Amino acid sequence: MIYPALLVLMAVGTLVMIVVVLVPALTPLFEGSGRPSPFAIRAAAALGDGISAGWPVMLGGAALIGLGLARIWREPGFAAARGRLALRLPLVREIVAGIELGRICRVLGTLLCAEVPIPDAVAATRPLAGNRVFCKALDEAGRRLTEGGSLASGLASLKPHAPSTLNLIASGEQVNRLGPVLLHAAEMHETQTRQRIDRLLALLTPLVTVTIGGLIGGLIISVMGAIMSVGQLVQ
Repeated sequence: MIYPALLVLMAVGTLVMIVVVLVPALTPLFEGSGRPSPFAIRAAAALGDGISAGWPVMLGGAALIGLGLARIWREPGFAAARGRLALRLPLVREIVAGIELGRICRVLGTLLCAEVPIPDAVAATRPLAGNRVFCKALDEAGRRLTEGGSLASGLASLKPHAPSTLNLIASGEQVNRLGPVLLHAAEMHETQTRQRIDRLLALLTPLVTVTIGGLIGGLIISVMGAIMSVGQLVQ
């Protein structure tokens, strides 16, 4: 994300320079000419005036929002809502589910290969789940295991996100090779998640470049058109 972040930062700096330096220098050229300023000049001037007049309010509002989010970020209700939202967003849900399943399968498989009892392994894995949906599934799995149920049935709530993984877990339990099967599932999820992130970044970089280039290019073309219109006014 370093390169896209640098692109966005440079774009913001360019826009600020145009709004703060270039537009105020061009605005007086249209005063007293009897013709209205071009739309790009008026919009940029209005944006600059609004920021100049309201920056304390905007800064204070951003600070209050940040403090409020920091206070409620780890609240159970808000964390559960964040977890459900992340699993509903396109592109994001596959990455979030892959990260969580890779971590859970890796830790569980390692503990089971070390001959840790399944209920203890599930209890040790639960704090490592970052998404509340997966935490709740591990809680249910631990309860089912203490009642004599299977790990696959306990994780049934994750079926919409990982049906193939649950099938692998059920197969591993049937042949008494749950640890190696979980490690195999972890490798599968880690590889798929890495590929998805690489593809997303490969798509994000040119998308950000084209969007920012179009925005800045359009603004510069509008400003150049305004300068040309000034030349026509002088003539």
